[in-house]
Amino acid sequence: MINKIQNINNVITNNKIPKKNYASYKINNDTQLKTDSFQSNISFKGVKLPSGEYKQEEIAFAKEKLNEKDDKWKLDLYREIYSNLKLNRPLREFTARNGQRGTCDMNNPIERFILGVMSLGLNEIDVQLENLGFRNEARDQVRKMDILRADLQNIKLKEEVAEMKKAEQYAEHKVNYLKEMNEVKEKQLKPKLLDLVQRQREGRPTDMPNCIMLSNKNNNINEELIKWTADNVNGKFVTIKNGDGIVSYLEQAEENYQQSGDWNLMYIKDMDKLIDHNEVADDMVEYMKDIMSAAAEDYHTTIIFSSTHPETLDKIALQPHRVKKIATDKVISPDELYVEDAKNRVKDIKNAQKTPMSTINDLLTISGASKDSKLVWEYTPEQFKEAEAIITRRFDKVKDSQYVQIFNEAVKHLV
Repeated sequence: MINKIQNINNVITNNKIPKKNYASYKINNDTQLKTDSFQSNISFKGVKLPSGEYKQEEIAFAKEKLNEKDDKWKLDLYREIYSNLKLNRPLREFTARNGQRGTCDMNNPIERFILGVMSLGLNEIDVQLENLGFRNEARDQVRKMDILRADLQNIKLKEEVAEMKKAEQYAEHKVNYLKEMNEVKEKQLKPKLLDLVQRQREGRPTDMPNCIMLSNKNNNINEELIKWTADNVNGKFVTIKNGDGIVSYLEQAEENYQQSGDWNLMYIKDMDKLIDHNEVADDMVEYMKDIMSAAAEDYHTTIIFSSTHPETLDKIALQPHRVKKIATDKVISPDELYVEDAKNRVKDIKNAQKTPMSTINDLLTISGASKDSKLVWEYTPEQFKEAEAIITRRFDKVKDSQYVQIFNEAVKHLV
Protein backbone atom coordinates (compact mmCIF):
# COMPACT_ATOMS: atom_id res chain seq x y z
CA MET A 1 0.00 0.00 0.00
CA ILE A 2 2.90 2.36 0.78
CA ASN A 3 4.24 1.71 -2.71
CA LYS A 4 0.84 2.59 -4.11
CA ILE A 5 0.87 5.92 -2.29
CA GLN A 6 4.44 6.63 -3.38
CA ASN A 7 3.58 5.85 -7.01
CA ILE A 8 0.56 8.13 -7.06
CA ASN A 9 2.46 10.87 -5.28
CA ASN A 10 5.09 10.68 -8.01
CA VAL A 11 2.36 11.22 -10.59
CA ILE A 12 0.91 14.16 -8.73
CA THR A 13 4.29 15.75 -7.96
CA ASN A 14 4.90 16.09 -11.69
CA ASN A 15 1.72 18.14 -12.00
CA LYS A 16 2.13 20.45 -8.99
CA ILE A 17 1.12 24.07 -9.05
CA PRO A 18 3.85 26.25 -7.50
CA LYS A 19 2.91 27.77 -4.17
CA LYS A 20 3.97 31.18 -5.38
CA ASN A 21 1.06 31.10 -7.87
CA TYR A 22 -1.34 30.56 -5.00
CA ALA A 23 0.35 33.27 -2.90
CA SER A 24 0.06 35.76 -5.72
CA TYR A 25 -3.68 35.81 -5.22
CA LYS A 26 -3.40 37.09 -1.60
CA ILE A 27 -5.29 40.28 -0.98
CA ASN A 28 -2.94 43.30 -1.12
CA ASN A 29 -5.53 46.07 -0.85
CA ASP A 30 -6.79 46.42 2.72
CA THR A 31 -9.94 48.13 1.51
CA GLN A 32 -10.88 45.19 -0.70
CA LEU A 33 -13.34 42.69 0.72
CA LYS A 34 -11.82 39.35 1.62
CA THR A 35 -15.03 37.50 0.78
CA ASP A 36 -17.28 37.67 -2.19
CA SER A 37 -20.58 36.22 -3.30
CA PHE A 38 -19.95 33.92 -6.21
CA GLN A 39 -23.53 33.12 -7.22
CA SER A 40 -23.11 31.04 -10.36
CA ASN A 41 -22.37 27.33 -9.97
CA ILE A 42 -18.86 26.57 -11.22
CA SER A 43 -18.38 23.10 -12.68
CA PHE A 44 -14.90 21.63 -12.35
CA LYS A 45 -14.82 18.38 -14.38
CA GLY A 46 -17.92 17.08 -12.66
CA VAL A 47 -17.34 18.81 -9.28
CA LYS A 48 -19.72 21.73 -8.83
CA LEU A 49 -18.74 24.53 -6.47
CA PRO A 50 -21.90 25.82 -4.75
CA SER A 51 -22.89 29.45 -4.67
CA GLY A 52 -22.03 31.23 -1.43
CA GLU A 53 -19.15 33.03 0.26
CA TYR A 54 -15.62 32.31 -0.88
CA LYS A 55 -12.29 33.88 -0.15
CA GLN A 56 -11.06 36.04 -2.99
CA GLU A 57 -7.94 33.91 -3.45
CA GLU A 58 -10.14 30.79 -3.68
CA ILE A 59 -12.27 32.38 -6.39
CA ALA A 60 -9.21 33.46 -8.37
CA PHE A 61 -7.61 30.07 -8.01
CA ALA A 62 -10.84 28.25 -8.95
CA LYS A 63 -11.19 30.41 -12.05
CA GLU A 64 -7.64 29.55 -13.09
CA LYS A 65 -8.21 25.85 -12.52
CA LEU A 66 -11.48 25.89 -14.47
CA ASN A 67 -9.62 27.22 -17.49
CA GLU A 68 -7.06 24.41 -17.42
CA LYS A 69 -7.57 21.67 -19.98
CA ASP A 70 -5.11 19.06 -18.77
CA ASP A 71 -6.22 17.53 -15.48
CA LYS A 72 -5.78 13.83 -16.20
CA TRP A 73 -3.60 13.68 -13.09
CA LYS A 74 -6.87 13.69 -11.10
CA LEU A 75 -7.36 10.14 -12.46
CA ASP A 76 -11.12 10.55 -12.65
CA LEU A 77 -11.68 11.26 -8.95
CA TYR A 78 -15.23 12.14 -9.91
CA ARG A 79 -16.07 8.44 -10.26
CA GLU A 80 -18.27 8.81 -7.17
CA ILE A 81 -19.50 5.24 -7.33
CA TYR A 82 -16.00 3.95 -6.64
CA SER A 83 -15.42 6.58 -3.95
CA ASN A 84 -18.58 5.44 -2.17
CA LEU A 85 -17.15 1.93 -1.97
CA LYS A 86 -13.62 2.83 -0.88
CA LEU A 87 -13.76 5.88 1.38
CA ASN A 88 -14.65 6.05 5.09
CA ARG A 89 -18.13 7.09 6.25
CA PRO A 90 -17.79 10.90 6.54
CA LEU A 91 -15.95 11.14 3.22
CA ARG A 92 -18.32 8.65 1.65
CA GLU A 93 -21.25 10.86 2.62
CA PHE A 94 -19.42 13.87 1.20
CA THR A 95 -18.75 12.25 -2.17
CA ALA A 96 -22.25 10.83 -2.40
CA ARG A 97 -23.74 14.25 -1.64
CA ASN A 98 -21.33 15.92 -4.00
CA GLY A 99 -22.26 13.49 -6.78
CA GLN A 100 -26.02 13.79 -6.27
CA ARG A 101 -26.52 17.50 -5.62
CA GLY A 102 -23.25 19.07 -6.72
CA THR A 103 -22.86 20.66 -3.29
CA CYS A 104 -20.95 20.24 -0.04
CA ASP A 105 -21.09 21.86 3.41
CA MET A 106 -18.67 24.78 3.09
CA ASN A 107 -18.90 25.37 6.86
CA ASN A 108 -17.45 21.93 7.45
CA PRO A 109 -13.63 22.27 7.34
CA ILE A 110 -13.15 18.59 6.43
CA GLU A 111 -15.48 18.80 3.45
CA ARG A 112 -14.12 22.14 2.37
CA PHE A 113 -10.59 20.74 2.59
CA ILE A 114 -11.41 17.64 0.51
CA LEU A 115 -13.08 19.82 -2.12
CA GLY A 116 -9.89 21.86 -2.12
CA VAL A 117 -7.81 18.71 -2.59
CA MET A 118 -9.89 17.68 -5.57
CA SER A 119 -9.93 21.18 -7.06
CA LEU A 120 -6.55 22.71 -6.30
CA GLY A 121 -4.07 19.82 -6.19
CA LEU A 122 -2.22 18.07 -3.42
CA ASN A 123 0.75 20.41 -3.30
CA GLU A 124 -1.55 23.05 -1.74
CA ILE A 125 -2.19 20.75 1.23
CA ASP A 126 0.45 22.28 3.49
CA VAL A 127 -0.98 25.77 3.01
CA GLN A 128 -4.49 24.63 3.83
CA LEU A 129 -3.36 22.52 6.79
CA GLU A 130 -1.74 25.51 8.43
CA ASN A 131 -4.69 27.81 7.75
CA LEU A 132 -7.46 25.44 8.82
CA GLY A 133 -5.73 23.87 11.81
CA PHE A 134 -6.82 20.25 11.53
CA ARG A 135 -3.54 18.72 10.39
CA ASN A 136 -3.96 15.14 11.65
CA GLU A 137 -7.56 14.59 10.60
CA ALA A 138 -7.07 16.22 7.23
CA ARG A 139 -3.91 14.27 6.54
CA ASP A 140 -5.80 11.09 7.34
CA GLN A 141 -8.38 12.02 4.72
CA VAL A 142 -5.66 12.83 2.20
CA ARG A 143 -4.04 9.45 2.87
CA LYS A 144 -7.33 7.79 2.03
CA MET A 145 -7.54 9.88 -1.12
CA ASP A 146 -4.04 8.68 -2.02
CA ILE A 147 -5.04 5.06 -1.47
CA LEU A 148 -8.18 5.49 -3.54
CA ARG A 149 -6.21 7.15 -6.30
CA ALA A 150 -3.68 4.30 -6.23
CA ASP A 151 -6.50 1.73 -6.39
CA LEU A 152 -7.96 3.51 -9.38
CA GLN A 153 -4.56 3.50 -11.06
CA ASN A 154 -4.23 -0.24 -10.48
CA ILE A 155 -7.67 -0.87 -11.93
CA LYS A 156 -6.87 1.30 -14.93
CA LEU A 157 -3.58 -0.53 -15.41
CA LYS A 158 -5.28 -3.95 -15.34
CA GLU A 159 -7.81 -2.83 -17.94
CA GLU A 160 -5.10 -1.38 -20.18
CA VAL A 161 -2.94 -4.51 -19.86
CA ALA A 162 -5.93 -6.68 -20.82
CA GLU A 163 -6.51 -4.57 -23.93
CA MET A 164 -2.79 -4.61 -24.80
CA LYS A 165 -2.75 -8.42 -24.63
CA LYS A 166 -5.66 -8.51 -27.05
CA ALA A 167 -3.79 -6.23 -29.45
CA GLU A 168 -0.70 -8.46 -29.21
CA GLN A 169 -2.81 -11.55 -29.91
CA TYR A 170 -4.39 -9.89 -32.91
CA ALA A 171 -0.95 -8.91 -34.23
CA GLU A 172 0.20 -12.54 -33.90
CA HIS A 173 -2.90 -13.74 -35.76
CA LYS A 174 -2.19 -11.25 -38.53
CA VAL A 175 1.40 -12.44 -38.89
CA ASN A 176 0.23 -16.07 -39.11
CA TYR A 177 -2.46 -15.10 -41.59
CA LEU A 178 0.03 -13.41 -43.90
CA LYS A 179 2.36 -16.39 -43.56
CA GLU A 180 -0.35 -18.90 -44.48
CA MET A 181 -1.57 -16.74 -47.36
CA ASN A 182 1.92 -16.53 -48.75
CA GLU A 183 2.21 -20.31 -48.40
CA VAL A 184 -0.88 -20.81 -50.57
CA LYS A 185 0.30 -18.31 -53.15
CA GLU A 186 3.88 -19.56 -53.49
CA LYS A 187 3.39 -23.31 -52.99
CA GLN A 188 -0.01 -23.90 -54.54
CA LEU A 189 -1.30 -21.17 -56.85
CA LYS A 190 2.08 -20.42 -58.39
CA PRO A 191 3.17 -23.98 -59.28
CA LYS A 192 -0.33 -25.30 -60.04
CA LEU A 193 -1.48 -22.40 -62.19
CA LEU A 194 0.75 -19.35 -62.75
CA ASP A 195 3.89 -21.32 -63.69
CA LEU A 196 1.83 -23.48 -66.05
CA VAL A 197 0.41 -20.40 -67.80
CA GLN A 198 3.97 -19.11 -68.25
CA ARG A 199 5.16 -22.46 -69.64
CA GLN A 200 2.29 -22.51 -72.11
CA ARG A 201 3.07 -18.92 -73.14
CA GLU A 202 6.66 -19.95 -73.88
CA GLY A 203 5.38 -22.71 -76.17
CA ARG A 204 6.46 -25.61 -73.98
CA PRO A 205 4.17 -28.64 -73.75
CA THR A 206 1.95 -28.11 -70.71
CA ASP A 207 -1.03 -29.98 -69.31
CA MET A 208 -3.27 -27.03 -68.43
CA PRO A 209 -6.08 -27.57 -65.90
CA ASN A 210 -9.72 -27.19 -66.92
CA CYS A 211 -10.75 -25.69 -63.59
CA ILE A 212 -9.20 -24.49 -60.35
CA MET A 213 -11.32 -24.44 -57.18
CA LEU A 214 -10.37 -22.49 -54.06
CA SER A 215 -12.12 -23.62 -50.89
CA ASN A 216 -12.26 -21.72 -47.63
CA LYS A 217 -15.05 -21.11 -45.12
CA ASN A 218 -14.37 -17.39 -45.47
CA ASN A 219 -15.09 -16.32 -49.03
CA ASN A 220 -13.18 -13.05 -48.53
CA ILE A 221 -10.00 -15.14 -48.37
CA ASN A 222 -10.96 -16.90 -51.62
CA GLU A 223 -11.59 -13.52 -53.24
CA GLU A 224 -8.25 -12.13 -52.07
CA LEU A 225 -6.36 -15.12 -53.50
CA ILE A 226 -8.20 -14.84 -56.80
CA LYS A 227 -7.38 -11.14 -57.01
CA TRP A 228 -3.71 -11.96 -56.35
CA THR A 229 -3.86 -14.49 -59.18
CA ALA A 230 -5.34 -11.90 -61.54
CA ASP A 231 -2.60 -9.41 -60.64
CA ASN A 232 0.24 -11.89 -61.16
CA VAL A 233 -0.74 -14.08 -64.10
CA ASN A 234 1.05 -13.58 -67.41
CA GLY A 235 -2.10 -14.07 -69.47
CA LYS A 236 -5.66 -12.90 -70.03
CA PHE A 237 -7.90 -12.71 -66.94
CA VAL A 238 -11.64 -12.09 -67.14
CA THR A 239 -14.40 -12.13 -64.52
CA ILE A 240 -18.00 -13.27 -65.04
CA LYS A 241 -20.43 -12.10 -62.40
CA ASN A 242 -22.97 -14.85 -62.98
CA GLY A 243 -23.29 -18.09 -64.85
CA ASP A 244 -25.45 -16.80 -67.70
CA GLY A 245 -23.97 -17.17 -71.16
CA ILE A 246 -20.87 -19.09 -70.08
CA VAL A 247 -20.42 -20.64 -73.52
CA SER A 248 -20.51 -17.20 -75.19
CA TYR A 249 -17.77 -15.97 -72.87
CA LEU A 250 -15.72 -19.10 -73.56
CA GLU A 251 -16.06 -18.63 -77.31
CA GLN A 252 -14.87 -15.03 -76.95
CA ALA A 253 -11.94 -16.28 -74.84
CA GLU A 254 -11.01 -18.77 -77.57
CA GLU A 255 -11.07 -15.99 -80.14
CA ASN A 256 -8.72 -13.97 -77.93
CA TYR A 257 -6.35 -16.92 -77.72
CA GLN A 258 -6.29 -17.35 -81.50
CA GLN A 259 -5.42 -13.66 -81.94
CA SER A 260 -2.88 -13.14 -79.14
CA GLY A 261 -1.79 -16.60 -78.02
CA ASP A 262 -2.55 -15.63 -74.41
CA TRP A 263 -4.03 -18.34 -72.21
CA ASN A 264 -7.32 -17.30 -70.60
CA LEU A 265 -8.19 -17.42 -66.93
CA MET A 266 -11.92 -17.00 -66.36
CA TYR A 267 -13.18 -16.37 -62.84
CA ILE A 268 -16.88 -17.28 -62.54
CA LYS A 269 -18.48 -15.94 -59.39
CA ASP A 270 -21.01 -18.23 -57.66
CA MET A 271 -20.16 -21.05 -60.03
CA ASP A 272 -20.26 -23.47 -57.09
CA LYS A 273 -24.05 -23.05 -57.02
CA LEU A 274 -24.25 -24.35 -60.60
CA ILE A 275 -22.83 -27.71 -59.51
CA ASP A 276 -24.85 -27.98 -56.30
CA HIS A 277 -28.01 -30.11 -56.58
CA ASN A 278 -29.50 -28.14 -53.69
CA GLU A 279 -29.27 -24.93 -55.71
CA VAL A 280 -30.05 -25.86 -59.31
CA ALA A 281 -31.78 -28.61 -61.31
CA ASP A 282 -29.89 -31.79 -62.15
CA ASP A 283 -29.72 -30.96 -65.88
CA MET A 284 -27.83 -27.73 -65.07
CA VAL A 285 -25.25 -29.72 -63.10
CA GLU A 286 -24.81 -32.09 -66.06
CA TYR A 287 -24.48 -29.14 -68.43
CA MET A 288 -21.74 -27.63 -66.26
CA LYS A 289 -19.86 -30.94 -66.13
CA ASP A 290 -19.56 -30.91 -69.92
CA ILE A 291 -18.24 -27.33 -69.93
CA MET A 292 -15.77 -28.08 -67.12
CA SER A 293 -14.41 -31.09 -69.03
CA ALA A 294 -13.75 -29.10 -72.23
CA ALA A 295 -12.62 -25.66 -70.98
CA ALA A 296 -8.88 -26.12 -71.54
CA GLU A 297 -8.89 -28.17 -74.74
CA ASP A 298 -11.75 -26.47 -76.61
CA TYR A 299 -11.47 -22.89 -75.37
CA HIS A 300 -7.87 -22.53 -74.13
CA THR A 301 -9.27 -21.34 -70.84
CA THR A 302 -8.91 -22.35 -67.21
CA ILE A 303 -12.03 -21.66 -65.16
CA ILE A 304 -11.49 -20.44 -61.59
CA PHE A 305 -14.19 -20.62 -58.94
CA SER A 306 -14.47 -20.79 -55.16
CA SER A 307 -16.61 -22.52 -52.57
CA THR A 308 -17.21 -22.11 -48.84
CA HIS A 309 -18.90 -25.54 -48.61
CA PRO A 310 -17.29 -27.90 -51.15
CA GLU A 311 -18.86 -30.91 -49.40
CA THR A 312 -22.28 -29.94 -50.84
CA LEU A 313 -21.08 -29.92 -54.46
CA ASP A 314 -21.55 -32.73 -56.97
CA LYS A 315 -18.76 -35.24 -56.36
CA ILE A 316 -18.42 -36.26 -60.01
CA ALA A 317 -18.17 -32.61 -61.11
CA LEU A 318 -15.11 -32.28 -58.85
CA GLN A 319 -13.22 -35.25 -60.30
CA PRO A 320 -9.48 -34.57 -60.85
CA HIS A 321 -9.66 -34.40 -64.65
CA ARG A 322 -12.07 -31.49 -64.30
CA VAL A 323 -10.95 -29.67 -61.16
CA LYS A 324 -7.66 -29.07 -59.39
CA LYS A 325 -8.50 -28.30 -55.76
CA ILE A 326 -6.57 -25.75 -53.75
CA ALA A 327 -7.58 -26.08 -50.11
CA THR A 328 -6.89 -23.02 -47.98
CA ASP A 329 -8.48 -24.17 -44.72
CA LYS A 330 -5.35 -23.29 -42.73
CA VAL A 331 -5.80 -19.64 -43.68
CA ILE A 332 -7.98 -18.02 -41.03
CA SER A 333 -8.54 -14.29 -40.90
CA PRO A 334 -7.27 -12.37 -37.84
CA ASP A 335 -10.77 -10.96 -37.25
CA GLU A 336 -12.29 -14.45 -37.04
CA LEU A 337 -9.64 -15.55 -34.54
CA TYR A 338 -10.13 -12.32 -32.57
CA VAL A 339 -13.80 -13.21 -32.11
CA GLU A 340 -12.90 -16.76 -31.03
CA ASP A 341 -10.39 -15.37 -28.52
CA ALA A 342 -13.10 -13.09 -27.10
CA LYS A 343 -15.49 -16.04 -26.73
CA ASN A 344 -12.86 -17.99 -24.81
CA ARG A 345 -12.09 -15.07 -22.50
CA VAL A 346 -15.69 -14.42 -21.49
CA LYS A 347 -16.11 -18.05 -20.46
CA ASP A 348 -14.12 -17.19 -17.32
CA ILE A 349 -16.37 -15.10 -15.10
CA LYS A 350 -13.33 -13.97 -13.12
CA ASN A 351 -12.36 -11.79 -16.09
CA ALA A 352 -15.68 -9.97 -15.74
CA GLN A 353 -14.80 -9.24 -12.12
CA LYS A 354 -11.12 -8.32 -12.59
CA THR A 355 -11.33 -6.43 -15.88
CA PRO A 356 -15.02 -5.62 -16.46
CA MET A 357 -14.40 -2.93 -19.08
CA SER A 358 -12.27 -5.29 -21.16
CA THR A 359 -14.94 -8.00 -20.80
CA ILE A 360 -17.61 -5.64 -22.11
CA ASN A 361 -15.33 -4.95 -25.08
CA ASP A 362 -15.12 -8.72 -25.68
CA LEU A 363 -18.91 -8.92 -25.69
CA LEU A 364 -19.00 -6.06 -28.19
CA THR A 365 -16.54 -7.97 -30.38
CA ILE A 366 -18.67 -11.13 -30.21
CA SER A 367 -21.79 -9.11 -31.04
CA GLY A 368 -20.17 -7.84 -34.24
CA ALA A 369 -19.98 -4.21 -33.15
CA SER A 370 -17.55 -1.85 -34.83
CA LYS A 371 -14.20 -1.14 -33.19
CA ASP A 372 -15.40 2.44 -32.58
CA SER A 373 -17.83 1.07 -30.00
CA LYS A 374 -15.01 -0.19 -27.78
CA LEU A 375 -14.80 1.39 -24.32
CA VAL A 376 -11.63 3.06 -23.10
CA TRP A 377 -10.82 4.15 -19.55
CA GLU A 378 -12.15 7.69 -20.09
CA TYR A 379 -15.45 6.49 -21.57
CA THR A 380 -18.52 8.70 -21.15
CA PRO A 381 -21.94 7.59 -19.84
CA GLU A 382 -23.26 7.99 -23.38
CA GLN A 383 -20.63 5.61 -24.75
CA PHE A 384 -21.48 3.02 -22.10
CA LYS A 385 -25.20 3.30 -22.89
CA GLU A 386 -24.42 2.76 -26.56
CA ALA A 387 -22.36 -0.34 -25.74
CA GLU A 388 -25.11 -1.65 -23.48
CA ALA A 389 -27.72 -1.12 -26.23
CA ILE A 390 -25.61 -3.02 -28.78
CA ILE A 391 -25.09 -5.97 -26.43
CA THR A 392 -28.71 -6.21 -25.29
CA ARG A 393 -29.94 -6.03 -28.90
CA ARG A 394 -27.53 -8.69 -30.07
CA PHE A 395 -27.90 -11.31 -27.35
CA ASP A 396 -31.13 -13.14 -26.58
CA LYS A 397 -31.78 -13.49 -22.83
CA VAL A 398 -32.55 -17.20 -23.20
CA LYS A 399 -30.48 -18.31 -26.18
CA ASP A 400 -27.39 -16.33 -25.15
CA SER A 401 -27.98 -16.40 -21.41
CA GLN A 402 -24.27 -16.99 -20.67
CA TYR A 403 -23.34 -13.72 -22.40
CA VAL A 404 -26.12 -11.83 -20.62
CA GLN A 405 -24.89 -13.20 -17.29
CA ILE A 406 -21.30 -12.18 -18.05
CA PHE A 407 -22.42 -8.67 -19.04
CA ASN A 408 -24.41 -8.21 -15.83
CA GLU A 409 -21.44 -9.42 -13.78
CA ALA A 410 -19.10 -7.00 -15.56
CA VAL A 411 -21.44 -4.07 -14.98
CA LYS A 412 -21.49 -4.85 -11.24
CA HIS A 413 -17.71 -4.47 -11.05
CA LEU A 414 -17.35 -1.63 -13.53
CA VAL A 415 -15.65 1.51 -12.19
